Amino acid sequence: MNGLPLFFLSLMDFVLHWEGLTFTGGKNDKGGATKYGVSLRFLKSIPIADADLNRDGVVTWADVYAMTQDQALGIFWSYFGSPLCVESWPKPLAAVLLDTAINCGSGTAVRWAQNAFNDLRPGLSPSCPSLLVDGGMGQKTRGALCAGCRAPGGAMDLALGILASRKAHYGRLNATGDPDYTANYQGWIHRAASLTAFIAGRPWRMQDKPWENPVNA
Repeated sequence: MNGLPLFFLSLMDFVLHWEGLTFTGGKNDKGGATKYGVSLRFLKSIPIADADLNRDGVVTWADVYAMTQDQALGIFWSYFGSPLCVESWPKPLAAVLLDTAINCGSGTAVRWAQNAFNDLRPGLSPSCPSLLVDGGMGQKTRGALCAGCRAPGGAMDLALGILASRKAHYGRLNATGDPDYTANYQGWIHRAASLTAFIAGRPWRMQDKPWENPVNA
């Protein structure tokens, strides 16, 4: 598929299972119309050369509807997989960083990784300085995460630290009472549980995806 790294594609198997393969009209999704997990809001945030998939000069729901799976995978690689250096990490950290970035935003995913490293640093790599929590996957963050992954069980510990922050984030969203959040809360928690099973090598496929409401264009 588009010559993309096989390791990345294996992680996207998880992501696409949870994001879904169908076009949705945006109900209970602040990102608007979505397909393969790529929302209209996200397409409007990237250069038009990448977002105008039907080449009509504007970015609308029609670009989301026209999107192929290969195009979606290319977008995920360019804007998430490659910037997050997913090929540099063992599966637990790579999978959690990628899925968290797609679900919650890249900057948020990296901040949670930086926080996880700082919390775990005394046991993982005490000689490394604490990281500035800025959401940037810079040289210092990459070096610290590499050092953490070299410790026994370090990649899994970092991944679980990110997941803990992610579940707490879902809890805060649910507590706002916003119906768009409360409608998705249980599905988000199930997705986090499924991701935990995925990185542990256990059966992970679940069918509870209440936000997936396919509609016709």
